Amino acid sequence: MKRNLQHIIEEESRVNFSQLIPLEWVKNDFVKDYGKDIHIEIFNNELATGKSFICQLKGKSGRIKNDSIAISIAVEDLEYFEQLDIPVLLVFYSITTKQFWGIWANFLLETLDIPMSQKTITIRLSSEHIINKDYFLQLQRTFTMDIPYKVNLQIKHNGELAELLAKRYRGWCNFYFRPHFEPSDKAIPFKMEVNFTEDDNEIIPRIKLNGQDVRMADIPKTGDLSFLLRPYLSDSEIEQPEVELMYITSSVFMRFQQTNSLKLLALLLHRYDGYHKSGEGIMAFAANAIDTNQIHELQTLIDLSLEHHNFNDFQLLIAACLQRESLFPLYEKNLSKAVDKAVGPVLKATFYYNLGNYCRNRDKKYQAVQYYMEAKRLNRQYLERYYWWHELAGVLFLSNHFKLAEAFYLKSIELDQGKRHIPFTYALLGDAYFHQIKFTQARLNYERYLTEVAATGKMPSGYYAFKSQLCTTLSENGHENKVVDHKATMSYLREGIKELNAAILFQCLDFHPLNHYAWSQLGYIFMDDGQYTLAYNCLNAAALIMETERDYWVRCLIAATQIPNELLATGIFGIMVELFGKDIVNDLSSTVFSMLKVDLATKQSIVDYYSKLADILSKKMKDAFYKQPYAEYRFAEA
Repeated sequence: MKRNLQHIIEEESRVNFSQLIPLEWVKNDFVKDYGKDIHIEIFNNELATGKSFICQLKGKSGRIKNDSIAISIAVEDLEYFEQLDIPVLLVFYSITTKQFWGIWANFLLETLDIPMSQKTITIRLSSEHIINKDYFLQLQRTFTMDIPYKVNLQIKHNGELAELLAKRYRGWCNFYFRPHFEPSDKAIPFKMEVNFTEDDNEIIPRIKLNGQDVRMADIPKTGDLSFLLRPYLSDSEIEQPEVELMYITSSVFMRFQQTNSLKLLALLLHRYDGYHKSGEGIMAFAANAIDTNQIHELQTLIDLSLEHHNFNDFQLLIAACLQRESLFPLYEKNLSKAVDKAVGPVLKATFYYNLGNYCRNRDKKYQAVQYYMEAKRLNRQYLERYYWWHELAGVLFLSNHFKLAEAFYLKSIELDQGKRHIPFTYALLGDAYFHQIKFTQARLNYERYLTEVAATGKMPSGYYAFKSQLCTTLSENGHENKVVDHKATMSYLREGIKELNAAILFQCLDFHPLNHYAWSQLGYIFMDDGQYTLAYNCLNAAALIMETERDYWVRCLIAATQIPNELLATGIFGIMVELFGKDIVNDLSSTVFSMLKVDLATKQSIVDYYSKLADILSKKMKDAFYKQPYAEYRFAEA
């Protein structure tokens, strides 16, 4: 019987690998443990160090060229290594040359560019990744439990001035980042090579990140280079020829040592305007600070950008605060400070406009209007900008000034030549008409929204399709342009609820056809009487009038399920997922449990059905649905 070649390779790799490990270290083989072959404990002078790591061996037969090896590995294996809190050394073995190559695997996935759908990746290791007995003897001195997450920093030089600059650069790296780089371990996957050379006219710094060249400016020798002879470093004395080099370095180390990277960045941001400074990069710095809870360091960056009147940097830094609700007040505070420091009316107006958007989104309607109007006072060009009219219309609508909102939405439509908010503005204009009891005009605008969205190849909101139908019903029932009598409608509402009398509640609607309380109470009465079509119609009206009321939608769906029209229930549920997300199923499950008079297994099957449907609809909405535009925070060039 012939032995399997892969078994031979695995056995040989284990035997030969064990000969590389110092005798005093403890080696334990794992038996059929996913992603782990050998556990190694490091001893020093026969004393346990408390340090250990795992080795994953992968062998290969076949020819080896230029002392390099390539082996495919499953992406899910790399994802698994990423989750482990113990270092994993991925070791490749050639049965042909009897050589070993190694690379730390925990952070390896972060250094690779892998498409989302790809299941395997070929790892190519060169001669510099070859490991032998000397590698492990050296590892005894340099090993730390975070070694996979360090930078393999290599600094080289050629020339007298290049050597002095390399010496200072090495000093800066030691000052800010020393625990987070290791120059001697070639198995660290993230590699940064910094090389200083010179010619007759310039010092030439060059950086490679994982083999990719990083564009850099040369340093003229005609400038003042006397700082190269200074024997001591001070973080306040990073000289201008070093700024780009240190800016790039702070960017690289941001993922490894956030605090010191942000401190270094604070010294450099206002001094660097080169190729590597980008809006995306600055926002990434701020987002990284927020993700790692370095809020104090982020605020220092913000304060310094204001102090140096770097308003472009400032706007990018504070924009990151909008990603976390707990930092919204920090956004407002800093933007308010910037208004006082802003140079020129255009920049000041932009800050006021963004404060208006902030207050609008925080339901501070009066303050939002003040800020929008101040933006317009400082910069009259806002009167020609569709978005100023659009956002102010939204605040007026939320303040129940529907006639004014109508006028502002119409002006926004007139100015929105690029259709940035159209066709969604038609739907919002329809809402302004709807709440003025102008149901025909509301329906026409809803239909225009639905038609124009469909023409883009996207699916419009089902909410407005149902609302258009409601407008038709209300018009046909004689409610068009009715004058609202709030006192009378509330009087009839109280009496109707007290008596549970549908006729009185319908009278209530004669005085205000958009009284959602009356519609909902009618729905509850008809539901209890088993008149499910009437219950659905009333609860549907209540939900469309007050779309944020989750209970109306849930009960409307329950009523729809009792009508022999499966598409109707699916349509209502689609709107619910659109408005509230998949967790609306939690609300539905509570109502199903308490209301429906069926056995528990049936209740569970209903909840399971809608849970699966919510997953399907969510994916469909992500790809196929028209994305409604929201208030945008504007950026002004300082």
